[in-house]
Amino acid sequence: MLKQLIVVGALGACTLAHAEVKDLQVVFKGFINERTNTFDPNGRLQAFFSVDDLNNDGSYSLDEVVYFQAGSIYGTGCGDDYPVFTCLSSFSYTPGSAPIFQAEYAVHDEMFYRSESWNTGVSYSNSFSSMWGNSYYYGYRWTAETQTYVLSATAAVPEPEQYAMLGLGLAGLLAFSRRKRG
Repeated sequence: MLKQLIVVGALGACTLAHAEVKDLQVVFKGFINERTNTFDPNGRLQAFFSVDDLNNDGSYSLDEVVYFQAGSIYGTGCGDDYPVFTCLSSFSYTPGSAPIFQAEYAVHDEMFYRSESWNTGVSYSNSFSSMWGNSYYYGYRWTAETQTYVLSATAAVPEPEQYAMLGLGLAGLLAFSRRKRG
């Protein structure tokens, strides 16, 4: 009877287990500078995101992004709150590979226009123009030499489910040792 209770308890604890939200920073380094058409080994872009593997498949999609920030782009999904438009239109990440996402930001009124666009693995651009003639543009293109670093910012703090699993394991060991002695 005790053995059956332990098995049922262990199975119940397994169903409670859930993947934790992972906070990650991604750094892309080394791009073709679109203005000079030369490789800039020090060109650097970074993004931050938090993901939760809701379907427990080991990879993350757009609907599993909890937080996102890349340059001027904040948030998940798309929103148009004139004069600001921001959109994270696609996202995929599997640990061990580079995250792939498309996101854009634009703010404009009668005086100026500013935009930023990310299409990881392809290009990045940032531009500004005003009615007074001031403007700038810079852009990067990814190459085979572009390096990607994904850094975890999630602290290793045990979740309640992990404590439950530990307790069940210790109870199982205790029951096994008592049975062996008796």
